[in-house]
Amino acid sequence: VKDDLCNVVHTTYSVTILDQSASLCDYNNIISNDTICVVGRPSTVVGIIFETILVRKISIDINVSLSNCHPGYVLDSNRRCECSALTKTENYRWIENCNGSQAILKRGVWAGYV
Repeated sequence: VKDDLCNVVHTTYSVTILDQSASLCDYNNIISNDTICVVGRPSTVVGIIFETILVRKISIDINVSLSNCHPGYVLDSNRRCECSALTKTENYRWIENCNGSQAILKRGVWAGYV
């Protein structure tokens, strides 16, 4: 946040999710490196309000569009995208491993969007 003189001011925010179908990840409202984690139904637009916890209150209201986990990843019980190779689910038996945000397929397998 910048003050009236355009100086960067480090502050603490409270975060409110306006859509009941979405929620913050289990990070206890921590925002770091300008990043916050919100989970919900993919492709929906969710309203978020950030409010500073200061004498002078600053409020920022934004809408974000939620996206899917990367191909080959699934939402785990902690509401984080996890490599589906780790889930041992029959639906994902062709995924051998994951590297960053990419799934690594077993030899001879093709995957993509049709």
